[in-house]
Amino acid sequence: MCSPGEQKNNKYGTIPNNELTNKKYKSLKQIWDFSGNNFSDLFHSEFTFEPTSFRKGPLIGDWKNETKFRTWLIIGIIWFSSFISLYIAALLPYIFIIFSDINSVDFYFTISLILQWLLASILILIILFFEDKFSYFRELFKIPNLKQSSFLILFVLILDFILITIYLLIYDFILGTPSDGSYDEITASTYGLLLLFVAIAVAAPIFEEILFRGYILDKIRNLYSDNFTIFSSGFLFGMMHWDILAPLDFAQTGAAMIGGFLYAWLRIKTGSLWPSIICHSIWNGTIFLIAFV
Repeated sequence: MCSPGEQKNNKYGTIPNNELTNKKYKSLKQIWDFSGNNFSDLFHSEFTFEPTSFRKGPLIGDWKNETKFRTWLIIGIIWFSSFISLYIAALLPYIFIIFSDINSVDFYFTISLILQWLLASILILIILFFEDKFSYFRELFKIPNLKQSSFLILFVLILDFILITIYLLIYDFILGTPSDGSYDEITASTYGLLLLFVAIAVAAPIFEEILFRGYILDKIRNLYSDNFTIFSSGFLFGMMHWDILAPLDFAQTGAAMIGGFLYAWLRIKTGSLWPSIICHSIWNGTIFLIAFV
């Protein structure tokens, strides 16, 4: 018998002992204990988890080992850049219209949405280039199991509707009816509405899913558990829908956050972006029809 850490030899060489030689591994209990020194580990320590102890299924792509501080710094920069780009895309065409003789909602939609798509594409290309993730990008769009994915898409859509309905009812009861004034005075032609539909139901789901259920989700998941990844990526997605012009209105923010949790779970469960893109597109398309038709 060998006591912990004791070294003994026999004719075949050194007898393996039961001392833990790789001290980089931490238990889930340690990771979720944010008291004392463990709280600082959330951002500063660099260690490796047992792959099967906290994550369901493999990661998509190859990810470098890096400190949590660097991971969150990169995610923060990307989130802030994406958030600001939405306001840049909305403000610049408006300023142009003010100083020109053009007075067309269709023109504003066209320029604003093209600028928004351009900025989103540039941001994604920058990420792919500096992180060398072009092969990862292709893996995100692999075709999942169609039977399983079809069932999960339907399940997520129904659950999303139920949870958001409950959330908005509670929000209405506590804080009053959520504001939907962003669409109240929009009077666009058929061309403008078609362009807006493409932006809301096609472009937004693709760009947002690549960013939040693709890069950001896997970036976080490289270091954390699936549960923490779902929560944090969903929270960031919800906050992307926070309106700085209505800082106390969290109706849309909370609803988007619920969707973010469910889409993140769906991405992890299926191993592909297509199911979450489809769910996101159906949801946004339904909102568009309710608002404009």
